Amino acid sequence: MKKIVVLLMMLGLVAAFGAPAIVQATAIDITTLPGYEVVTSGTFNFNGSGGWAGWSVNNGKVVLGAKIISAGDAISDFSVFRPVGPGETTPFGYTYGANEYGFILQDNGLGANNGVQMELYYADPMAGYTITKSSNLSYSATGWGGWSAPAGQVVSGGGYQFATLGAYPAVSQIALENSVWPHYTFGPNEQGWVVQSGAVGGLANVYVISFDAPEPLSITTSSLPNGIILNPYSRTLERSGGIAPFNWTISGGALPNGLTINNATGNISGTPTLSGTFSFTAKVTDVALSEAFKSLSIITESLPVRYGDPDAPPFTPDHIIQSAYDHCVTGYIIQVRDLELPGDVDCWQDVEVTLQGGFDEYYTSNDGFTKILGKLTISSGKVVIENIIIR
Repeated sequence: MKKIVVLLMMLGLVAAFGAPAIVQATAIDITTLPGYEVVTSGTFNFNGSGGWAGWSVNNGKVVLGAKIISAGDAISDFSVFRPVGPGETTPFGYTYGANEYGFILQDNGLGANNGVQMELYYADPMAGYTITKSSNLSYSATGWGGWSAPAGQVVSGGGYQFATLGAYPAVSQIALENSVWPHYTFGPNEQGWVVQSGAVGGLANVYVISFDAPEPLSITTSSLPNGIILNPYSRTLERSGGIAPFNWTISGGALPNGLTINNATGNISGTPTLSGTFSFTAKVTDVALSEAFKSLSIITESLPVRYGDPDAPPFTPDHIIQSAYDHCVTGYIIQVRDLELPGDVDCWQDVEVTLQGGFDEYYTSNDGFTKILGKLTISSGKVVIENIIIR
């Protein structure tokens, strides 16, 4: 699909009509908006008597702008070229439906225009979307006028409607932040639409299509929880702003062994297999190719105790033997690393469990011994003890 940026397409008309230089600001590329779509109208023939035509879609999308694509036709051939939204009844008697948006145009009555087509631009509804209509503006010949969108909104398109048949515009285009025009200077947080009349002036309304500016893309996750060796890990990175869909990657450093990032969701998951501190840079990119980065780290460690059913892994990690025992049922195994662990252990349940000591950091072998620096009391049930030293 050909890339079309409505915001910038009409800027070439300014130089052609000798308008002042414009201080450019950043405008959003509407082709990156969710659901962006280009619609080409049917063909219209005008006999120079001021006839009307229009085109619309009724599929839940909103119109962002339009342009005339017929060879030999320009905005100066039309007294009206403007957006129309739901519930509005056009001057030629058609009422738009609840989800219907489009553009209408009227021949300026100064000559026949045949084979006219429009190209219209649509996207899924955005927050704050609105079509703003100006008050009645009085144009002198070659005079300037315009209208602003709500403060802080970005403009994607616009249009005009001259009340007098035979009036027409010389210029109809976006006005960006800080742009300077003969009639007005737009502020740093202000966008709008400007129109210059041709040789015939009169009353006119200016239309502005705008919506809330997307929030800048950023990664909002500030830290990540530790991981436990040989135990499943899952945490999703959070972000704000930007335009979906998003792509998540690791742009520097590395995740812990055994963990990967889901490119679509930002979820970091897997089973860590190596202990340590792993520092990395997370990167998210949106459909408009905006990027955000965040330096993060994950510490993976092996806890001194784990317990569970040997026939239904994985085991559950724990910090102390007593806590692990309190969660056991018959058939469970408690495995302990080859460390010195302080504290008494009271085996009080009527269950049969195995207490194995001397395991290495990754619980692959138990060639060593675990020293319990306290008392081991078996007051109920049965406990099979392996590689445990009691002091």
